[in-house]
Amino acid sequence: MTFPEVGTLVVGAPERMTGTVIPDELRAEARKGKRVLMIATTSYPVEPDAQLPEMTALAALVLSDPIRSGAADPLSYFRREGVSVKVISGDHPAAAAAVAAQAGLENTSAWVDMSQVDTKDGLLRAALKYTVFGRVSPEQKRQLVEAFQDQGHRVAMTGDGVNDILAMRKADCSIAMAHGSEAARQAAQVVLLDSDFTALPHILLEGRRVVNNMTRVAGVFFVKTIYSILLSLFCVLTDLPFPLIPIQVTLIDLFIEGYPAFFQSFVPDGQKLIRRFLPSVLRSSLPNAAAILLASAVLLLGGGVLGLPAGQIPLALYLVIGAIEVEALLKSCLPLTPLRGFLFLTASAGFFGAVLLFHSILSLPSLLPGTVPVVLLVSAVSILAERLCAFGLGHIPRLRDMDANYLESPCS
Repeated sequence: MTFPEVGTLVVGAPERMTGTVIPDELRAEARKGKRVLMIATTSYPVEPDAQLPEMTALAALVLSDPIRSGAADPLSYFRREGVSVKVISGDHPAAAAAVAAQAGLENTSAWVDMSQVDTKDGLLRAALKYTVFGRVSPEQKRQLVEAFQDQGHRVAMTGDGVNDILAMRKADCSIAMAHGSEAARQAAQVVLLDSDFTALPHILLEGRRVVNNMTRVAGVFFVKTIYSILLSLFCVLTDLPFPLIPIQVTLIDLFIEGYPAFFQSFVPDGQKLIRRFLPSVLRSSLPNAAAILLASAVLLLGGGVLGLPAGQIPLALYLVIGAIEVEALLKSCLPLTPLRGFLFLTASAGFFGAVLLFHSILSLPSLLPGTVPVVLLVSAVSILAERLCAFGLGHIPRLRDMDANYLESPCS
C-alpha cells in the first residue's frame, strides 16, 4: 500500500524483503513453527509483480497457529495404511516442518525451500527425497503432484486457497476446506464442511466400503451379462432359440443378484484395496459364464443322450444355470459372516423354491424325478470346469502383476 507521506508499505516474507537483514531471533521463531511476516517501507512506488526495490524494515509479526486436537490420529492412521503424507506450503519450510512435527508427522527434518529449486530435474529429485516443501509456488504445487503421479502414486490433494487450485485439478482426488476460498471449493471433488482434516480417515473408510462391496457383488452381475452374450452367439451359430425368456431372467435378477447385493452394499468393509476393479470382476465372473455356456451346450445338444425328455431340457438348463449362479453368489459372500451366510442361504432357497412352486408362471414344466440326477451331474461337472478355469485365470502373469502393482502404489 502506498501512502504519500510515508511511501510504499510492504508486508511479506522476510527473505523476500530486499536489502533488509533478518535477525536471528526471527529465524529461531520460524524454526519453532511460527509464521513470520515483516513490515517494511520503500520510497519508491511498487507495481504488482514488479521486482521489489531495497526497503527499510519497520517491524515483524510473529504468528502462531494452534494444532487441532486429535491431529496426530489421522496421520498415524495413514502411516499404518501405507499412505505417504506430504506437506506442500507457501510458508517458510522450517516453520512448516516444525508445525508438521508438532502434529505428529514423521520425517519432517527432510524439508526443502522450493524457491531455490528452478529446474524440472531438481523438482523431481525433491519430490523423491523430501516430506515438507516450503515456499512453493502454485505452479510448483501442480508439478509436485505430477511428479508423485509419475512415481506411480495416486495423489489426493487438500487445499483451501486459490493457489492450490492447479494442484487440486491435477490430483486424482481433490479435497477442499469449507472455510477456504469459493474457487477452491468449486474445484474440489470433496469439501470438508467442518474444515477438519481428521475426517479424512472416515472418508477413506467409506470409499473402501463402496469399492470393496461393489467389487464383491459385481462379479455376480457380470456373470449374467457375459453368459447372455456367449449364449446368444452359441444360439446363432447352432440355429437354436435362446433358451431363456424375460421372466426367467427376472427371477435370477431378483433372488441371486439384486437381493444379496442390496444388503451386502451396506456392510462395513475397510480393508485396503488390493485389486483393480475390472480385472478382479472379470476374473471372478468369466469362469462362471464359461461354465454356463458349457452346460447349455451339453443340455441343448445332448440332453436326449443324457436321458432327458425334450420337455424337461429347458427346466434342467434353467436349474443348472441357477446352480452355477448360486456358486458365483457363494464366491461373493466369502469369507462367510452370519449376514452373508443368511443372504446366501435365503437367496438360494428362494430361487430354487420359486422355480419348483411357480414353474408354470415361468413357462417351465414340472420337475420329473428322472431330471434330478441329470441336473446334479451337469451342475457338478460345470462347477468343476468353473473351478479349473478360475485356477487358470489366477495364474495368468499379466493379471497377477496388475494387482501387485496396484497394491505397491499407495496414495500420497
